[in-house]
Amino acid sequence: MSRSILSSTDLRIVEQVLDMGSGYVLDFSNRTFAEFFADLDVEIEPEEAGLSKAKRLRAFLRSASTAECARVLHALLEYRGEHDGDDQLASIDKYRGIVSRLEGVAVPLSDAPVTPDVLTLAYVRELSEKAERRLAASDLEGAITVSRTLVEAVLEQLELRLTGVSSDR
Repeated sequence: MSRSILSSTDLRIVEQVLDMGSGYVLDFSNRTFAEFFADLDVEIEPEEAGLSKAKRLRAFLRSASTAECARVLHALLEYRGEHDGDDQLASIDKYRGIVSRLEGVAVPLSDAPVTPDVLTLAYVRELSEKAERRLAASDLEGAITVSRTLVEAVLEQLELRLTGVSSDR
């Protein structure tokens, strides 16, 4: 039996954001639900299986690959759009964090200003290559500065994401 990509806590957050409590998913009808997944080119349990839209989505999320799960959750959040009071809901930020984790990319969890792409592999590689070039040129101070910049930027972003504030030293 394969292990689900999403924890039970993740699933509760998804269910809350997508209004899945009563068997529905957002404002989808059976037809629009099927069309949504067809547009994404994603196979989901057919309506004929006798399952609610929420049960079909849960089954999909338990069996989908990480990439498919991330793509569907991202698309569902886009479909949902912004609602009044979203800025007060911690579940929205948590949902975005789940998608971010699944996508393996940095996605700002709040409207707080962040340095884009700081937590991406591309950013880390860029600074690593700069440090290596400076080492090759015997610029030890420059290599240390670039390395310190990388560590500080990553730690600042982690602090911001975990606490919602940055000490900004």
